[in-house]
Amino acid sequence: MPLIKKFNIVLLISLSLFLVACASTPDNPAEKYKNTPEKKLYQEALVAMKDGSYKNAIEKFEALDARYPFGEHAERQQLFIIYAYYKSDEIAEALAASDRFIHLHPDSQYVDYAYFMKGVLNYRQNQGVFEKYFPSDLSERDLAPARQSYITFATLVESYPESQYRDAAIQYMIYLRNLMAEQEVKIAQFYYDRKAYIAASNRANLVIMHYEGAPVMKQALDIAVNSYKQLHLDDLAQMYQEVIDYNSLA
Repeated sequence: MPLIKKFNIVLLISLSLFLVACASTPDNPAEKYKNTPEKKLYQEALVAMKDGSYKNAIEKFEALDARYPFGEHAERQQLFIIYAYYKSDEIAEALAASDRFIHLHPDSQYVDYAYFMKGVLNYRQNQGVFEKYFPSDLSERDLAPARQSYITFATLVESYPESQYRDAAIQYMIYLRNLMAEQEVKIAQFYYDRKAYIAASNRANLVIMHYEGAPVMKQALDIAVNSYKQLHLDDLAQMYQEVIDYNSLA
């Protein structure tokens, strides 16, 4: 038998043994609680949640999910896992659990909660650990998670108008909209300061067209006016100046 083929067989056997060992390890929640009845394990997990023992709760809910995926409390235990991960600052795991619930239970009466938590978790991703305790200017960070958060909240608001989380989602959307507008204005100012007036006016116009009502709207209009003046596009500069004048009198 060729040496490479022998090596592949040995590797395959070793991997199989490793996976079997992992499945039976005492640290595996499903194995650890294999003799605990479903109802008792569920109650213990709820008590752990109530006591703030979120790591313990996660372990028990994961055991329930593995051993009783279609049990009496299947949907609720999967929702509790999302929250427990969130409270444990395990944001990636909580996001994965939210996506899993949305995928498995799209028609659940609780799916609006999964969408809400997904929006919150994407927002938290944008913060990072340091900013959680020492607030910084989030408009200067990569706002891709914030945009995803906004989209998720918008889905909740549009698809579940009767949801109890709708009002909170709208407030998040307003905050995130203003945050994204502020970043676009900072980019526009960056271009203007470097005499890249076309790029500055384009960024300013993006804010004017897509972020109506944002607190930085006046700044966007000013950058647009000044950029068009530098480009000798006086008609456009005058048009935006009239918008500024009108709003200052309104």
